[in-house]
Amino acid sequence: MYLRYSFTFCLLLCLFACKTKEEVEETHIPVLHVSALYATDSVRNYLSVYKDRYKDISDDYVRQSDEIIETNPSRSVYLIKRAITLRPVKENYLQLAKVLAKTNSATELSHLYFFLCFGGTELFGEPDAELWYQAISANIRAGLRISTEGMPADAKSQVLNRLLKDPDIRLDRNSTDFQDYAVALLADKDIIAYLQKPEVFRCFLHSVVDSGADFEVNEKNISKFNYLKDAEPEDEDDADAFGKGSFQIAAHRYLVEGRPAGDTVLSGQGYKVNFLRRYDINKDVHVVVYAIDTSEESCPVNMRHIYYRLATYSSDAKVIDHRVIAVQAGEQFNTASVHGNIINVTENRRRWEKPYLKKDFSNELMGIDKTGSVAYTIGSDGKIIQTPAQR
Repeated sequence: MYLRYSFTFCLLLCLFACKTKEEVEETHIPVLHVSALYATDSVRNYLSVYKDRYKDISDDYVRQSDEIIETNPSRSVYLIKRAITLRPVKENYLQLAKVLAKTNSATELSHLYFFLCFGGTELFGEPDAELWYQAISANIRAGLRISTEGMPADAKSQVLNRLLKDPDIRLDRNSTDFQDYAVALLADKDIIAYLQKPEVFRCFLHSVVDSGADFEVNEKNISKFNYLKDAEPEDEDDADAFGKGSFQIAAHRYLVEGRPAGDTVLSGQGYKVNFLRRYDINKDVHVVVYAIDTSEESCPVNMRHIYYRLATYSSDAKVIDHRVIAVQAGEQFNTASVHGNIINVTENRRRWEKPYLKKDFSNELMGIDKTGSVAYTIGSDGKIIQTPAQR
């Protein structure tokens, strides 16, 4: 009996001795904030300190993300972002792009590619043609403007050719959207020739949506100008759709003011433009009316310098003839009444309290005096001929 109890006690003692308390050590791992995934400075600072220190953990998140990319793409996005917060390297961002494409996150996808092509170049190197294509196509799918700043000419050409063949990107070649992308991807030396194509010029004409042939530029509306929709040639930060897009900026080449001296696209005068009217005299003669603003910054409304030009075009984008039909600039104040091919201009002179200086906003307008009138007729050939005034 002693031996039996003794063996039992020893066995229990051994079992008790073998049962140890499990210890859990908590370790704080610094991570990049998810909100800073596309912030160049934050990514650079994180990589400079931690480099590949947490590569194993990051790779495990990548593996988990890849395993469920088809069955649970939303969870897959979460996991791959966790991987990036531990190791923000190019291959992980490209994996995120792959997952975002599965979740139809077009806007975030475009932001990611923008980061890789621009903000991330110092971290990950210059993008190749494939990455440029993915970036451009992502922006198009998201309905966003595309930026090609710093994009090599050969990459532009490759991207444009691929866009034309991509069955998943259906672009109407007669649309202003298509023209905007095309011009953005053309080399500067090719833009002028591109704009001379009849189908491209027709697209420009159709972009001027207000096509009424009867209108007036009078005392009530002569000083009005839509500064939200102007397309300024030298403004590189314009980032809206066609109203401020690459094609609209390049379309200044069609204007009398935008005719280049050499092979440059724009004259660089720094003017602002509102395209106002478009109508046809016949199938071969097209009329475009636009306003040019050269005002001083923050000037009073009645001191704006704005003139309205009517230009006739042939179907191959050549200017046939043109006239400034109305103007507000200092003492000049001419108004116009247009009825199809008949143009009546009333000439006026404004009187100011003191000699007019463009930058002197303290001047007061004292009155407007009529000084004369002139009339023009647009012929069937597009020539604008002075005629007796018609009412």
